[in-house]
Amino acid sequence: MRLRRFIALIAGFLLVTPAASSADVGALILEPIRTLGYLTRAGHAAVYLSNICPDGSPIRLRLCHPGERGGVISKYTPISENDDYDWAIVPFDQFLNGVDSEALAPLIASHQLRESIQAHEFSPLFSSALSLRSDRELPDGEWKTTLATRFDRTIYNFSIRTTIDDDWRIVEAFNKAENRSHFNFFYDNCSDQTRAVFAVILPSAADIGDRTNGLSMQTPKGLAKALVRLAEQHPELQLHIERYSQMPGTAPRSRETLFPLENLYRNLSFAPYWFFGGFRELAIGAFLYHQLFVRFSVSGAYQDFATRTSASATADSTAPIGQGDARAWHSLQREYVPVIAEAEKTVGWPTEIRSLLVERSSPDKLAQGLFEYFEARGRFFIDEDRHSPWLELRLGDVATATGISMAEIGDGDPALSFLVLAAVVGYQLTIPEDRRDTVETVTRAFSLLRQASARLPRTTRARRPSDQESVEPQLPGVRSRTHLSITYGRSSVVD
Repeated sequence: MRLRRFIALIAGFLLVTPAASSADVGALILEPIRTLGYLTRAGHAAVYLSNICPDGSPIRLRLCHPGERGGVISKYTPISENDDYDWAIVPFDQFLNGVDSEALAPLIASHQLRESIQAHEFSPLFSSALSLRSDRELPDGEWKTTLATRFDRTIYNFSIRTTIDDDWRIVEAFNKAENRSHFNFFYDNCSDQTRAVFAVILPSAADIGDRTNGLSMQTPKGLAKALVRLAEQHPELQLHIERYSQMPGTAPRSRETLFPLENLYRNLSFAPYWFFGGFRELAIGAFLYHQLFVRFSVSGAYQDFATRTSASATADSTAPIGQGDARAWHSLQREYVPVIAEAEKTVGWPTEIRSLLVERSSPDKLAQGLFEYFEARGRFFIDEDRHSPWLELRLGDVATATGISMAEIGDGDPALSFLVLAAVVGYQLTIPEDRRDTVETVTRAFSLLRQASARLPRTTRARRPSDQESVEPQLPGVRSRTHLSITYGRSSVVD
């Protein structure tokens, strides 16, 4: 009895003990998207807190328990059509990838999958604070944009070290303050809130505001620039910068974050105004100011940080492609086409899939074609048992399914797994270097592509099915005792 009581006391102590003696607070810089993002190029800012998590509600904070990976506070207007909250916090993994584990992060972004994530995550993350519509459907609002943010944009994290006392001050400040929307684009926006969080833990003289470059308003890029400048003056802050690249998929690619005046000469939508006196001189002045006197870019700051980090490391396998192991990069490019060619020639693909695979010499065209095919013909969803992303797709007359995370891509149909990985790797090989994922991640995906290729049912081994045989789709959670040997358009089963 005493032993059980002692174990229970220890378990309870662990649950209330903070996850770490030190942690991070970061300014998340989200690149601009959609029409407003194209016109303003300002982007969005949010607060990353590695040791602060939701306290059973998106509007209350607590210190994280061991094993939790922190949270992200976002300020939008409105959070929900029915509820007038100013901000909400969601777990870090759900904010980035839409699922509760980094290992289960989707390899492909899809509009269908994002809607499935919203439906799956609303109850555990938001239902305690946000109300459903009168027809019991999910409410509209910006809460949806706080999930799976990597689906439509690249994100940078400029973070500094904090202490437990710092984290407690942030928790108390948010939990005591009234949470009612008072958003103002110019004087109370997402960047203002991020700056206010840093003000809680930084000395009053260490302000990270930058209204000058924002034309009187705080901007995401201004926060990043001010943090870099502050860290150069105070190395003890231990600034570190991470990049979370936009996921492959059919969504338009996000754009670089700019200052308002930079937008005058870098945004083509303003080109007609260059013919008017006054505007032209203003744009030229902005160009000279930003290019000669205050030159700064968010991606450039990350590359500088990554270069310094890799130079001091014993190995550079996690450095960005093009910054680290160039030999691994060239090896991936060289080996990709033969792997696709062999599969195209030896597997009985449906005609529409074969027509895509012949584009193997142009991996970007192959990747885009496959992404569009998956979106148009497939069904992306969150499997309720595994809490992970899956894709169902008919190849010819064969129903196939596979997990689309690194952890589960090998659990489904080998042909569909191969196509997903071919699209993902092909995409990574052809996008600009400052947009790619890490060498480590892409190399792992290519290794999985080879494994899927080895599991492909070759047409030379296929036999015609008997009248009694049938092919069952390999769906999530179902472990078949047979594997498919497929001529897509016809199918057979091999024991």
